[in-house]
Amino acid sequence: MKKLVGIVAEQLEKNRLPSVHPHHSMLYPLTHEYRKAIAARHANLCLEKVHVLHKQPYNFSKKLSDNGRLRIGYLSSDFGNHPTSHLMQSVPGLHDRSKVEIFCYALSPDDGTTFRYKISREAEHFIDLSQIPCNGKAADKIHSDGIHILVNMNGYTKGARNEIFALRPAPIQVMWLGYPGTSGASFMDYIITDAITSPMELAYQYSEKLSYMPHTYFIGDHKQMFPHLKERIIVCDKQQSSVADNVTVINATDLSPLVENTDVKEIKEVVNAQKPVEITHKVAELPNTTQIVSMIASGQVQTSLNGVVVQNGLATTQTNNKAATGEEVPQNIVITTRRQYLLPDDAIVYCNFNQLYKIDPLTLESWVEILKNVPKSVLWLLRFPAVGEQNIKKTVSDLGISPDRVIFSNVAAKEEHVRRGQLADICLDTPLCNGHTTSMDVLWTGTPVVTMPGDTLASRTCRKAAVDIQTSFSRFGNISEPLKPIEEPSEFGLRAQSPSIDDTELEILQHRLADLQRKDAPYQLDHQTTMSYTAFAISVIILIPIGIIIMRHRRSGTASEEVEAMLLVSGARTHVPVLEEEPRMQRPRMPNEASLRSPRVTWTSWTAVRRRGRPQERPEKQSGPTAVQRQQQTEWNAATSGRIGT
Repeated sequence: MKKLVGIVAEQLEKNRLPSVHPHHSMLYPLTHEYRKAIAARHANLCLEKVHVLHKQPYNFSKKLSDNGRLRIGYLSSDFGNHPTSHLMQSVPGLHDRSKVEIFCYALSPDDGTTFRYKISREAEHFIDLSQIPCNGKAADKIHSDGIHILVNMNGYTKGARNEIFALRPAPIQVMWLGYPGTSGASFMDYIITDAITSPMELAYQYSEKLSYMPHTYFIGDHKQMFPHLKERIIVCDKQQSSVADNVTVINATDLSPLVENTDVKEIKEVVNAQKPVEITHKVAELPNTTQIVSMIASGQVQTSLNGVVVQNGLATTQTNNKAATGEEVPQNIVITTRRQYLLPDDAIVYCNFNQLYKIDPLTLESWVEILKNVPKSVLWLLRFPAVGEQNIKKTVSDLGISPDRVIFSNVAAKEEHVRRGQLADICLDTPLCNGHTTSMDVLWTGTPVVTMPGDTLASRTCRKAAVDIQTSFSRFGNISEPLKPIEEPSEFGLRAQSPSIDDTELEILQHRLADLQRKDAPYQLDHQTTMSYTAFAISVIILIPIGIIIMRHRRSGTASEEVEAMLLVSGARTHVPVLEEEPRMQRPRMPNEASLRSPRVTWTSWTAVRRRGRPQERPEKQSGPTAVQRQQQTEWNAATSGRIGT
């Protein structure tokens, strides 16, 4: 690693393109200055590429638009079957069209999926820029559309065309969602984030100004994609002396056929912690589970339970490919069992479904220590990629545990990938780069996540949810005592182990998640906000004004700068704090030897949450410009007055 850091330092010193890509820099023991400089070098390359086009700077109108609406453009190569669309496919259609005009610019051709269709149908304007390969002409198109705020949803991921942003076709250009870090680019003005993911003390890591959302910046669409996972019945054999709630599970949007034709009971128990908690499970007691075992062993697509057809959870791709990819909600009753994945029925199952590159040696060592301290526990990982399986098994063997205690499964289609998370007891997060979409997926199934924030955006995304969980639990009155944050690295292992050893604590936590998932929580919005779009954040549905931000700069005679974010849609104002003086770009410092051995991380508590609700009703349309619209125009004039022709 020292050699790699030295190579990067030399490349940056000579103004060469670094060997480490910006997206991978978070995984190496580099300083924040190095990571920012790597991104800046790639941004400068974009500027160099567009320089040959000899294009004149665009001029921007001081007017919002003829209809007084704010024009927002989302630019992405991932409008299709991609995690980005899985997360935000509902956002374009949930904007309030009386206030904003939405443009979605696709950088990739139509893949024929429902995700692409939904975004193209629900966005007011959908433009396929993959048919315009020239970046100059693509920028001309965006500028001719009169976009006020252009949202970069790629960063430095596959398919990005940052050269379009380098030409600055919009007066305000922001980063959001698709890339977990800074662009390092002079042509990107803001990054949409939140105060916990990107606290002010870490603002020096970003070339952009920080635009804070009231909740988390990260969103998702699980409520729309996987409503069938809210309904579940536990299956057990009548001969069993005890019932486990995550060994064999049945899900469906409509479980009434099974309830009517089998012996389904509601089992209630009171678990005593600091405060008694009543837990309810729906349990289907079968004379025996031979039919289910036989179906799994033979690979049958389905079986019958008392005349009710139940589908093998491994067969969704065979019965309905669109349901398998998450494009449609499964209509069948689906059964998921640990036997399908060779997981022991009586084990504590720790899981992590991230790509294996996120698991650094120190993380794997900490997980092995957890397995050593928790009897009958296993670690469930994915062959993501398959070549990593033998490497990890060899490493855990060298660390002193049987490689059989690490169980690998194949990468699955989206619906199965999310649904099988129900079978785990606890998800262990990765510190270098948190599970973002992955953590949201597993939380939706009711499995708690142990997470720990580092000091980068990629390593702090789950931290915000650790705060939101306290709010959600308290709101519904199903928490006896706030979960205390983990302060020391050694506490992470203890926290991961304690609920495994203490069945009461684990059962209460899982119950809280399931309870929150079923409740409809009211949206907590400013009463003036009339925008009606949903943001799904680590399993918390909230309303946030994505991109509807105009920044007004007021400069004094000093280098200090006050940035005020104008939430024009709501008419409310929220101050976005910035550094008193932007630090000058200095030569990156070499990391010391200690930083090469151990990542700088702090640790936090359980992260798991569900909140849902309904948006406020829109006011009746008024004739003529409203006071808010007049204020919008005033603020837009102020925002663009210093940017004409730049």
